[in-house]
Amino acid sequence: MITPSPFFGFIEFLVLVILSALGVPIAVAMGFAGLIFGSIYYGGFTGGANLAAITAWSHSTSYTMTMIPLYILMGELVSEHGLGKDAFDSFYKWLYKIKGGLAIVSIVACGFFGGITGSSAADVVAIGSVSVPEMRRYG
Repeated sequence: MITPSPFFGFIEFLVLVILSALGVPIAVAMGFAGLIFGSIYYGGFTGGANLAAITAWSHSTSYTMTMIPLYILMGELVSEHGLGKDAFDSFYKWLYKIKGGLAIVSIVACGFFGGITGSSAADVVAIGSVSVPEMRRYG
């Protein structure tokens, strides 16, 4: 077990850059560097593996990481079943005289949906999967 220092942080960064330059996917490079340097910091492979397992479990069970896929699913269901098309048709009929009216509606919908859900990433995917094709359809 060693004490972390800025020097080891620089070495970790250098390992990530080298692995990325060799064409290793970023997720694999970060996992490899995290496992190796976690093992160095926590004294042995079991310490690094325990750190990786605890970190992965805590992040995968957080509220944000469990809600994002569900909101993406909701956005896809709205898009596939035509609810988004119907909503944008009605907004277009109300706002066709305003330049950029559908873009304004999308921004307001993102604001309301983000306020309700608390997740801006899920909001962008859910509203974006519905609004972008409809805005392209209306030019």
